[in-house]
Amino acid sequence: MDCLGTKVCLLIEKVPPNVLCSVSEYVCVHAVKPGRCALPKGTPMCAEYCYHDGQCPAEQKCCRTTCGHACSEPC
Repeated sequence: MDCLGTKVCLLIEKVPPNVLCSVSEYVCVHAVKPGRCALPKGTPMCAEYCYHDGQCPAEQKCCRTTCGHACSEPC
């Protein structure tokens, strides 16, 4: 699968309910979303909730915490 612009291709693996095998699909996601990272509020400071912006919902970015990463609204 080819992704255009600032998008990257990710392999997503899902295991549907009541099914013994997984289903894989490729999706294009934005590798880097616009904006800057702010300190996430209400998030434990040592957590790995994401690895890149494409894993965060809507406009949120994957930002560093003191010892991990978490999705946060850009500032």
